[in-house]
Amino acid sequence: MTDQAPMKRQGSKVKERLRNRGHFRADQYETHSFMLQLPDELLALIVEMAAIYDENNSSPQERHMAMCDKDAVLALSRVCHRLGRMAQPVLYRDIRAVNVLPPSIRMRKLRRTFRDRPDLRQHCKYSQIEKRVIILARFDKWYDDVEAELQHELLWGLILRIEGNFKNLERLRLLSQSRSLSPILKQFRMQKLKTLEIQNLWMQWHQDHMELEPEKRRTASFTTLRLVKFGERPTALFHLLQWPTVLTRFELDSICNDSFPLAYPTLETWLLVHQNSLKHISIGHLSWGGSQRRFNAAIFPNLEFLRLSRWQIQSPLQFTPEDANILGPSLKTFVWDFSTQGHIHQSWRDFGEAEAAWIWELAACAVSRETALTRIEIQYEPCECPHDATEEMEYPWDRMDTVKDQILKPNGLQLSYNKPPISKERWSELIMAGKCEGGCIMHWEEDVAEAMFYDAAESEHEQSSTDDELKSPAWSYEGEDIRKYMIEMPKARS
Repeated sequence: MTDQAPMKRQGSKVKERLRNRGHFRADQYETHSFMLQLPDELLALIVEMAAIYDENNSSPQERHMAMCDKDAVLALSRVCHRLGRMAQPVLYRDIRAVNVLPPSIRMRKLRRTFRDRPDLRQHCKYSQIEKRVIILARFDKWYDDVEAELQHELLWGLILRIEGNFKNLERLRLLSQSRSLSPILKQFRMQKLKTLEIQNLWMQWHQDHMELEPEKRRTASFTTLRLVKFGERPTALFHLLQWPTVLTRFELDSICNDSFPLAYPTLETWLLVHQNSLKHISIGHLSWGGSQRRFNAAIFPNLEFLRLSRWQIQSPLQFTPEDANILGPSLKTFVWDFSTQGHIHQSWRDFGEAEAAWIWELAACAVSRETALTRIEIQYEPCECPHDATEEMEYPWDRMDTVKDQILKPNGLQLSYNKPPISKERWSELIMAGKCEGGCIMHWEEDVAEAMFYDAAESEHEQSSTDDELKSPAWSYEGEDIRKYMIEMPKARS
């Protein structure tokens, strides 16, 4: 007994030292790990912001659209169980199948993960599927809360087959590839859809007119309609506007079919069905040769944002009493867009004395009427080579700053514009030296060549660094029958 007493005392001292050391480490942990003391809501937000590539998508509505750094998220998930629990949804939030040729090991692993871990399926909020991708049959049964981006006509039928599983779908972007929307209008029933975006919708002469059945008018749940490169008949746009119950945001990027001119008066009439709910209207360049009447924002009492094309007002440009109708009763932001369909850059002549005077008069009208307007934006992006500029011209951004300093800023209004592609000094040097003739085209060709070289290098890097993908030349497949990877082959009957 006497021999064991010192051992017990020694053991007690060791335990005490260990306990003291543990307390010290706990105190040190609490001091240096303050972030882990934050509530889950703030910690989850920190994880999301640390993972996002695109800092411009900072709003909660758009954050899930941003590309994320999967390596950073994976590293965060391994720090501790708590961070791992918050990082895991981000890993599965954005699933893209781009430039993947079957048989794809990655897609098969993802399918196996979703099969074994059904709880991970709910985290997928965005899915992009491009036309060279063959979808595994099980995936469409597992997505139920996802934004879909489909880029091939063969996938139109897929939308109709899987809509029953997309119970919580909120955003859908369709790259129509010149296909009609009639099947979607007839069978689409996604009850929680908030945003519908349609790109490259073109009229097909051999197809029937796109119509919406009377009983389906004002039944769709989406509140945002975004149309990009719209080439269908104007009646198709009419039916699309009749579809949603309530529309708060309408964006028409441009009209690509001059065979059926569309002007502001007609568009206003169609939008009146959502007269009291519309808060955001963005209209790009419409058909040439239509009515020259200005857009009347005064008939939309709750409209806060309006974007219009400069080119709907033909020369000579002059502010008229009719232009005052742009200033709706609730309008806070007006955007004047100088871009045109099919042109990358605008001319250096596009923003001159007449344009500056028009903005001046619009601001003066807003001030005199004490409207709700607080901000004017000018979307103007000429190329870096002022090949069409002359020594007599004034630097466009000097004109903008003059309007801002003399009329907008003193009256509490803001003026924003694109960053100049070149400084005033460089602009003057190029004009004086006469080195810009044809330079813009040359610059564009160099940009394209550089982009092609970069894409090729990037593609080569991806192929060399991807060990688990089978290497196949583009537009060809190697191995067994690819149908094996598209669907589950039925067992042969004995």
